Amino acid sequence: MTQVNETHGDKVLNSVFKLPAMIVAICLFAAAVVIGVGASFFGIKLSHLVRDPASIYEYPSYIGFFSHIGVILMTSTAAICGVSAWIARRLASAQWTLLLSVSLLSWLLVVDDVFMLHEAASRLGEVAIFCVYAALGLLIWKNLRSASKDYDRRGLMVALSFLGLSVFTDIFKIYGPFAHWLEDFSKLAGFGAWLTFWTGFAAHTIVEATNRRAT
Repeated sequence: MTQVNETHGDKVLNSVFKLPAMIVAICLFAAAVVIGVGASFFGIKLSHLVRDPASIYEYPSYIGFFSHIGVILMTSTAAICGVSAWIARRLASAQWTLLLSVSLLSWLLVVDDVFMLHEAASRLGEVAIFCVYAALGLLIWKNLRSASKDYDRRGLMVALSFLGLSVFTDIFKIYGPFAHWLEDFSKLAGFGAWLTFWTGFAAHTIVEATNRRAT
């Protein structure tokens, strides 16, 4: 009886370690350990990698409030479109590649915003990064036009207009008492419109593909 229970326990334990959630958790834990140890060789404190900047430098907790909200909005877009792309592909919808492209671009913008990639680049590098974003945005717009004829695309125009205004303010270094407000508030508005439009499009795609499959 004891042997049977031990065998059953081993099976349960083995099945737990095969769970996708467990695999991801172990991989992330291991990666964090490797990065933390590796960073120490370059004189980087582990606390600087795990603690919030406001905690390290004793800033008020609301520092970067609007930036954090923007990251939440774009992360939500990336996650929603990524999952929707997977569902759309299983439903044999041709829109899954478009949703995946939006998810990847959204993740790229999140990484840029969090790690300040374009700010750290040279002047020419910053312009090049923005040109890549613009090209990807236009490509997504073109694919959207050819992919769906019956979905209102004006919401995407709103998002791109606000994001374009933010980029324009940043590239040409417009100065003045409201320059930062114009740049950051336009970016926040653009991120919100981006999330709203693509969430609606993802839902439309899945419903359309489901109905088509049902008939």
